[in-house]
Amino acid sequence: SLEAVLDALQKLYIVTIPLLNTDDPQQIFESINSKGAPLTAADLIRNYLLMGEEDVEQERLYEKYWKPLEAKVEDSKELEEFFRLFLANQTYDLPKKKEVYSAFKLWCDDEEVSKQEIFEKINQYMGYYWALYQEEGAVKSLPALRFFRRNPSVMPAPFLMEMYKFYDEQKISPRTLDAIIDLVDIYLTRRALVARDTS
Repeated sequence: SLEAVLDALQKLYIVTIPLLNTDDPQQIFESINSKGAPLTAADLIRNYLLMGEEDVEQERLYEKYWKPLEAKVEDSKELEEFFRLFLANQTYDLPKKKEVYSAFKLWCDDEEVSKQEIFEKINQYMGYYWALYQEEGAVKSLPALRFFRRNPSVMPAPFLMEMYKFYDEQKISPRTLDAIIDLVDIYLTRRALVARDTS
């Protein structure tokens, strides 16, 4: 109702924090939010990548690269999980959930590429992840996905995203990728049947 909206607006506070050239806006952002509702690693990663850019460039990067990520994975926690698996693919080390953001910053520092190139790589791997776990049309070219998606484990994602990249680059055939997915699915199923951790 209108009354509820007006009541909510009366509780809204807008805070402006002027920064000096020597201030680190990302560090200030992190410290402000450490006292309130916790942000997900995905929220922090978004701000880390966009902060420090001019307004026009921020808007361009957000519209072209970040918005498509959120269109695919609307839930911030799920997006956080994607970044965890993405980092495992890139660094060969699966970070703990609470360390995803710090691991991402370290990875960015090591990459020595532009923010646009980082965004492009993230979107590229999101495309692979989406095709493996969500995209409806992918099952037509990769029938093994129909059974693979019934398994709740996402632990194979770092490996399978790289296999999908090989497939995308035509280094392996659809038949080979399908066989790989089938093999991983059989492995996960067998471990689950004997109550072994699939991670």
